Amino acid sequence: SAAMPPKAATAGKTLRIKFGTAKRVKKEAASYVKEVDAQKAKIAKMRADGADDHDVRQQENVLTESEAMVPDSQRRLAAAVDDLRAFISVNGEDETVAGTELLDEAKAFLAEADEADGGAEDGAGGDDDDDDVSGAAASGDDESAAPDCVICMCEIEQLAGAASGRASASASRGYMVTPCDHVFHAECLQQWMDVKMECPTCRAALPTP
Repeated sequence: SAAMPPKAATAGKTLRIKFGTAKRVKKEAASYVKEVDAQKAKIAKMRADGADDHDVRQQENVLTESEAMVPDSQRRLAAAVDDLRAFISVNGEDETVAGTELLDEAKAFLAEADEADGGAEDGAGGDDDDDDVSGAAASGDDESAAPDCVICMCEIEQLAGAASGRASASASRGYMVTPCDHVFHAECLQQWMDVKMECPTCRAALPTP
């Protein structure tokens, strides 16, 4: 039994991963909405400036592709939220989950998601909803000056202000770089790979250690 990790530790690890996934998907969904709005504004300006019809049609094709990503990202967000809520419902009393700051943050995240859903169902205008989502995306853009670990959504301090693309894959420095050039906290990625052997960002297969 000494070789078997305690169930409590597994629950705490899984909560961190599921919460990180939900936050990442929320950020992606917000970025797609913002991208659609920006593309619409670009097309409107091109028309106002008398741009060539062919160029406008090309940008309209880009808009169509971006719009197609929105429903899928929203479905993935709803699934991630439901998954997180179900996990907390079953494991919320686990000794390494109950009373933790991580659990409080996850519950606040779920309450925020419920409030957003309620606002959408009230039909209080898609404009208000879009403003909220765009604001979240804008916040993500501001954070991009220092790379974020998409698993825990926290800054990778060692890489702040540095070019992450050529970062050294050194666990001793607190971060790791995947073969597909995505950067994560070493501990987060190691925990992620206990569950899935694929990149959290692009889903590329990860090599076995």
